[in-house]
Amino acid sequence: MRWTRAGAGCLAAAAIAVSLYGLTLAPTVGAGDSGELIFAAQTLGIPHPPGYPVWVLLARVATLAPLGPVALRVNALSAVLAALGVGLFYLLAARTGLSRGPRAAATALFAGSTMVWQSAVQAEVYSLATAAFVALALAALHARMRRTASARADAVYFFLAVLSVIVHQTLLFPAAALGAWVLARE
Repeated sequence: MRWTRAGAGCLAAAAIAVSLYGLTLAPTVGAGDSGELIFAAQTLGIPHPPGYPVWVLLARVATLAPLGPVALRVNALSAVLAALGVGLFYLLAARTGLSRGPRAAATALFAGSTMVWQSAVQAEVYSLATAAFVALALAALHARMRRTASARADAVYFFLAVLSVIVHQTLLFPAAALGAWVLARE
């Protein structure tokens, strides 16, 4: 597999996803924790535990953009983060050896899934958590596929594992399981 083709597919998948998410983006405060998260981003406050510090900092940067209402800016961040996850999913599918057709179909199913779409159109931490998980899986697969242990590939994986757990605490268990899988290679 050529990484230039996979990279182009990754960018195309992310661009299509962000365009589609943008069409259904919530223009104001959405359901659930959306209002609390937007307020925390605008004030650099702390939302409900565990506080989601990485998301709040990214959302704070989004609030500084001089385009539209604050809620729309933070909702747009969710669309961009979800699209990043979609692009990384395309790379993950490419890395597993899927040909272009099945890879595109799997990516479309992932991008259109209820969980991904709902977190992409309103202020929500799950779009960042999804992107972090897919990046983690991609890094684990890369480290695992090396014929011999690589300190650099392992370091990238474990850095992403720590970062992903900071992004969302539910990523602790997949990070630990993938870490064990990386270290168990022969």
